[in-house]
Amino acid sequence: LTNLEQMYLNDNQLATLPAGIFDELTRLRGLYLDNNALTSLRAGIFDELTNLEQMYLNDNQLATLPAGIFDELTNLQRLWLYNNALTSLRPRIFDNNVNLRVLYLDSNRLTSLPSGIFDNLVNLSELNLHDNRLSTLPARTFDRNIRLTQLSIGGNPFTSLPIGIFDSGRYSSLDLGSQFDYQLIPPTISITPSSLEIFEPYRGSIVHASFRVELLNRHSNIESVSVDYATQDGTATAGEDYAAARGTLTFPVGSTTQPINIRIINDDLDELDGETFTLTLSNPANAVFLGGVSQLTATVTITDDESPPTVSLSSPLNAHILEVTEGNEGTTNAEFQVQLGQASGRTTSVLYTTQDGTAIAGEDYEATSGTLTFLAGTTNQIIS
Repeated sequence: LTNLEQMYLNDNQLATLPAGIFDELTRLRGLYLDNNALTSLRAGIFDELTNLEQMYLNDNQLATLPAGIFDELTNLQRLWLYNNALTSLRPRIFDNNVNLRVLYLDSNRLTSLPSGIFDNLVNLSELNLHDNRLSTLPARTFDRNIRLTQLSIGGNPFTSLPIGIFDSGRYSSLDLGSQFDYQLIPPTISITPSSLEIFEPYRGSIVHASFRVELLNRHSNIESVSVDYATQDGTATAGEDYAAARGTLTFPVGSTTQPINIRIINDDLDELDGETFTLTLSNPANAVFLGGVSQLTATVTITDDESPPTVSLSSPLNAHILEVTEGNEGTTNAEFQVQLGQASGRTTSVLYTTQDGTAIAGEDYEATSGTLTFLAGTTNQIIS
């Protein structure tokens, strides 16, 4: 499992995680632990996941987080902690997560926030603190979050807020709850994984490139959400390397995730590894894309499963020795057929050269050498 990039442990009844369970998964980029029964986390359990980009810990029963639990996750971009039982957060718990863009802490039991808790999150664009027990916020809580555009703090029993706490003017969506005038924060659409490497299936087997499209910010009262999707060729070709897909995803009321599965095709051709195509989400209705972009794109890289073709040399009699009767004058051609064992999806070449046996070049035959090239799909060439 050392090459694993995505791990799904969600929707189980996990109450604890053994020490060292993730220590060998140093390439992991996505970890899904949501909708379990976790009440606590061991200190250092995530320390080896230095490439992790997103973590789902929502819908558990976490009451506290150990000091330094996220310190080694310097590449973390998205962290979901909503719907737990957190009553407080340790100061500086997010100090090392400078690449964090999305942080959901809603539906917990937070009564206060440490001063400066978000100061190092300079790339944070979306923060949700909805439905906690906050009565106020520290002064200048969001001043250093220079990219913060979507902020939700509604559903808290605020009695006061510091003057100027929202003076930055960067917000495109600001949910302050029913006791304030506010613009409803729209649902946010994300797609995971953002890139996927997959092996071409063996003949007779079926393999799909699978993506999860998620609707975040479930507090919104928008009922009808949809988004268009379509595949597009890169170096991979629709109909040959994968089955093209196009359509519209609709999220029914209460639904927050939808799958997109794209079939990968075995074409029986040796091809360059790393053929790619993209899946693009566009035209969201009653929603916005994560990060405020106009489109979301995921890339699929297909690794070929065919071996390079074998090369064979034969005469018209299917022998490696060809007899040619020398004429009284002039020249006679000796022709050899060079064959590939199977057609290739890429240009294939082989070097050739003559070498003296008992015949002497220049006296008995004309020496020759060169490169024989097979274009994609061809299997036969002649050397004369």
